[in-house]
Amino acid sequence: MTFPLEPAPSGDPALPAIRLSDPGELISSLPALLGFRPERSFVVLTLGPGSGLGIVMRYDLDVDPAAPGRLSRATVHTLARFAEVAADHDARGVVVVVVDDRAGCARFPGDTPVSDPGPLQLTAEAMVAAFETMLDPEAIDVCDAFVTPGVHAGSPWHSVFDPARRGSQPDPAGSRVAVARVVGGYAIHGSRDELEALVAPADVSVVEQVRLHIAARTHTAVDPAAALRALVERIAAESGSPSAEDCATTVVALRDRRVRDAVVALAVGTLASHAERYWLEATRLAPAAERADVAALAGFSAYVRGDGPLAGVAFSAALDADPGHRLAGLLDASLRHALRPDAVAGLADVGFDVARRLGVALPPPRARAAT
Repeated sequence: MTFPLEPAPSGDPALPAIRLSDPGELISSLPALLGFRPERSFVVLTLGPGSGLGIVMRYDLDVDPAAPGRLSRATVHTLARFAEVAADHDARGVVVVVVDDRAGCARFPGDTPVSDPGPLQLTAEAMVAAFETMLDPEAIDVCDAFVTPGVHAGSPWHSVFDPARRGSQPDPAGSRVAVARVVGGYAIHGSRDELEALVAPADVSVVEQVRLHIAARTHTAVDPAAALRALVERIAAESGSPSAEDCATTVVALRDRRVRDAVVALAVGTLASHAERYWLEATRLAPAAERADVAALAGFSAYVRGDGPLAGVAFSAALDADPGHRLAGLLDASLRHALRPDAVAGLADVGFDVARRLGVALPPPRARAAT
């Protein structure tokens, strides 16, 4: 399971300001900031030196399968990592939101052995207090913390620090942030499961067809330049899902690292949206052993576009298929450390260079919006 850091593209000037004085508005904006509606989650929003919204981090509040009712050690370690990432990004403060319909039911093991029968009861207050001890008190303040059973219209919330401070949320779909994101073409999913379905394997019979087509091409020599041209043309012409035969041809072509490295550049070009859809569909169609390349390319496309959650599930799919996949591992580590999309987009320059050496002209980069 990859580190579930989900940085929102918080530097987007199109995003309206969120009033921290209105917790209901803040909480209802989480689906738009994360790309999906969080459930049973610990969410940390960082504030930069100018009190602007920085990165947004979320993690499942997993219980320990060996001791139901207690948070898993992975959760504890992840909260510590959140504290490190906040410091790395020069956060001056954080706001915590605990989203859990079981609030008060989980337990926090801390350094207590899993076999210990008497762990500390974890209420939302205890969890926030534990996270606060992980932060540098001289540099980062917990400005506020809230708990809610869910992110829905009318769902109640209250402050962890002042339980008398409470209210209800407006409709998340109508939040100013949601409207701005939808207008900007950013998808907001109903749940993380819905997001993960975008890379879930297709029907077994279809995947088997792809496998058979791949097997038939195993000993066929690939001309990287011809394969690259054909792949770009296929993506440009693709109006729906690639066929089983197209997917097999793509998987075989990507075995040549020059082709794989070159098509990375499509993520910043005029075919970017076509390429992302193509890689996502190919991830669903490809056999388990062959998913890594197309899933990594889907993740890179989503990452460059600013969709951290989708990038995360794609990298997870790639690394499940091939734990040693270098591109997926590099990009997944970048996402874990909350590197901004423009910091990784430079990989596309390598792709353009590889394509030039192969004698193939790729679609040009899209013009960047003036800032």
